[in-house]
Amino acid sequence: QSAASPLPEGTHNLHVCTDGDWFEVCWSEGDEVSMRFQFSHADGDIDVTLHQPSGELIYESDSGDDNEGMGGIIVPFDGCRYVHVYLYDNEDPGQLGNPYTFIHEVN
Repeated sequence: QSAASPLPEGTHNLHVCTDGDWFEVCWSEGDEVSMRFQFSHADGDIDVTLHQPSGELIYESDSGDDNEGMGGIIVPFDGCRYVHVYLYDNEDPGQLGNPYTFIHEVN
């Protein structure tokens, strides 16, 4: 979390490696936030968590198929939060990661 990269609103084509990705997302009170993560589960199961600066878990998306998402989040107060994108239980030792598209929308 301390090495999180700032991630603005928009569509980002990324690649998660075995150590995962951390992103800092900053929002204002009252914002409605949607985050979608598009990928092929056959290339590696990606899961996603959202955390407060304290590390407290706010939300988790951990399905066993393609794509993950968090939608309709109404931000209760101004500030930054942290998104952790990671490979879940990488069963293939030759699997070094999985490409994904992170769609970050704020209304």
